[in-house]
Amino acid sequence: MPNQPAPKPGRIVFLADFQCGKSTLFNLLCGGLEVSPRGNGVRTSSTIVEASYAPPEEAGAEIVWKPEVDLAQVINRAFPDDAPKSLAGWRLLYARSRNRFWRALADAGDAVELRRVAIALLETAGAPELDAIRGKTSVQDFKALRPYVRYPGDWTARWATATPGNFPFRPQECVFLFVGRVCCKVPSDYLRESGATIVDCPGLDSNAYETAIAEAALDEADLICCLLDGAKAIGDLGVGRIKALCETLGKTRQDFFFALNLRTSLRQTQESIIPGCVAKFNNAGVFAKPLHAADIHPFHARLALQSRCLDNAPDDDRLLEEIDGDLGQVLAFREERVYEGAFCLRKSGFPEVWQALLKAHREHPDAPTTGPAAKEIALIERWRQTLTQNELRSLLLDWQFKTPAAKRRKWAIFDGVVPPPFAGLGPDDPPKEAADELAQLESLTRRWSGATLVKQLLRKPLKTQVARRRREKLLLIAAEGPGCKLVRFRFFDKPGRTVSLVGAFNDWDVAATPMHDGDGVGDYTCAIPLPKGRHEYHFVVDGEHFYRSDLPIVRDSRRQGANNVCFVN
Repeated sequence: MPNQPAPKPGRIVFLADFQCGKSTLFNLLCGGLEVSPRGNGVRTSSTIVEASYAPPEEAGAEIVWKPEVDLAQVINRAFPDDAPKSLAGWRLLYARSRNRFWRALADAGDAVELRRVAIALLETAGAPELDAIRGKTSVQDFKALRPYVRYPGDWTARWATATPGNFPFRPQECVFLFVGRVCCKVPSDYLRESGATIVDCPGLDSNAYETAIAEAALDEADLICCLLDGAKAIGDLGVGRIKALCETLGKTRQDFFFALNLRTSLRQTQESIIPGCVAKFNNAGVFAKPLHAADIHPFHARLALQSRCLDNAPDDDRLLEEIDGDLGQVLAFREERVYEGAFCLRKSGFPEVWQALLKAHREHPDAPTTGPAAKEIALIERWRQTLTQNELRSLLLDWQFKTPAAKRRKWAIFDGVVPPPFAGLGPDDPPKEAADELAQLESLTRRWSGATLVKQLLRKPLKTQVARRRREKLLLIAAEGPGCKLVRFRFFDKPGRTVSLVGAFNDWDVAATPMHDGDGVGDYTCAIPLPKGRHEYHFVVDGEHFYRSDLPIVRDSRRQGANNVCFVN
């Protein structure tokens, strides 16, 4: 269509309470595929499930496993009285004092779910059956995703009989605890039209463990689609959670789209439930601007999803029975029912809601206009107008921004002010080899995070210049994650030399970490993130090895000479 607006990239994250129809809406936008598990009492795990468009021949899902540092952080939060440890350290402590952990579980109170998750991790980590599953990084059949993204159906009931000597779950049943993210490519017309990536995450009404994961996903959102329960007006607790979310993450009214999943007749919803929701939001002062009834878009999620299945299974008695009930609920039994997909989709109200969501996504500003993110972006823009390129580069490297929007702006500007090493293909880079190495780097960033990602990036052997430059930027971005600190290195020599930094952190690879003389005066610098601990290093200048005599020095056990040493706290 010539007048069709172009798809706009971005992340639309779904937010809803348990059993509000969030997974139903997610699957509907995935073209009716059962990507996110749904059903009465079905509990989605803490795994982040995201989906974006791909043609049918490229459909499938990539499984991103949580790195060990993230698993250890879960246990650290569950048992904060103990000193933070690595996963191996926690497993050793658990083996020595299992009964103490189980006593803490019995006295957990509100933290009971978090401690169940932590104990399940400690019981199953390292199991051969689990390690075999964790070797898998992709699936083609979306139905096979279920074990990766949902709790066992009787999760809570089986914990009631659990004891220190009788852990009630097999390692294969706990695989979902080790999955951080599932990235789906689906042939959905909705996703193709929008250009967005949609994200399903835990609800804010879950336990502390899942709420923290949800907040991290919502922090990355360009637009939050908040799905309200149509059975009754939202309560004070739900409004309070959304208000706290806005205060914590700096979100404003323009960052939200409100939909409501019909549970009763459309007339009752419009006359009673939607006005009740509006009053709750406005009385609590959630947003600076008042919410209006027209801002909440009602539709029937299950009926809309069933319309996708009806034409393929017109004689399915169970499906027809569900549709009959849902049509009666929406239409209040006053109109003739037609059991056709197009009719059911139209009566569900979803086409209007989809157009409204699409409009909100397309009109959402790329940069925030109010709140903490807007202040940080305004600071970056002032720097651009008043500083030299070298001053701007230095500040962008050193300044730690808090909001995702400011971080994205930071790196977009960084690409413009920093000359090579962040340019395109090097003169001797074979295009296919460069593409393969870039793909390997992107795979590392999806599988790992924090200090573990830094180690993986630094020790990855790369031959092409463009991949090495991409690694430098990824390392700088990783410095903003947990467990790392950005460390700046400097070496003085004549201009025009080839200088690089080598150390145990990059397997002493001369090509891994080049240093740059930005002003052409012989002041060679680089900045890389390093995990906590002791790091030995030295400099290589035109193939010769040097250390700085004005910095701490230790003997180099690998060769005749010495290294500098630094300590990261």
